[in-house]
Amino acid sequence: MIHANLGRLAGMRAPSPVTSTLHPDQVLVVFDGTCGLCSDIAGWTMRLDWRRKLAWLPAQTPGLLDAVGLTPRDADTAAWAIMPDGEPRRGAAAIAAATDALLPGGPPLCATLQRLPGLRGASDAAYAWVARNRGRWPGHPVCDRRPPPPLDDTVRWEIERRHERFCLG
Repeated sequence: MIHANLGRLAGMRAPSPVTSTLHPDQVLVVFDGTCGLCSDIAGWTMRLDWRRKLAWLPAQTPGLLDAVGLTPRDADTAAWAIMPDGEPRRGAAAIAAATDALLPGGPPLCATLQRLPGLRGASDAAYAWVARNRGRWPGHPVCDRRPPPPLDDTVRWEIERRHERFCLG
């Protein structure tokens, strides 16, 4: 119910999380656009991202999964963050990367906390529980009425650059 109350408290619906650009310093977050909870979290996070450090794209974006090297099963089981250096992060680590991108300056707090004994396992277990039960949460899926537009060429180019950098680096 916390999620449902968040929208009521703010007095508005989450903005559409679909982005059309990807800059070299942004973390790309791939999420399930048919999931209302996932879509609303992406939308609210974009509202908080005043420095524009995150780019959100639904996994249903034509050509996206191939471009980032994910399978449909990968995308069905977890959100993914593709870091500016091309490193892919899954599940709780992806959420930690997105949260760290929102924090101004300093070391990556959430990623650092995940290195503490027991905390990584606990955050992975919590993420897995939410992911398994995400259909029970209310929300507004971005892919409920129509599929997102195909992957933009500039976004595809930036993804390819990251992939090459990570694989060769």
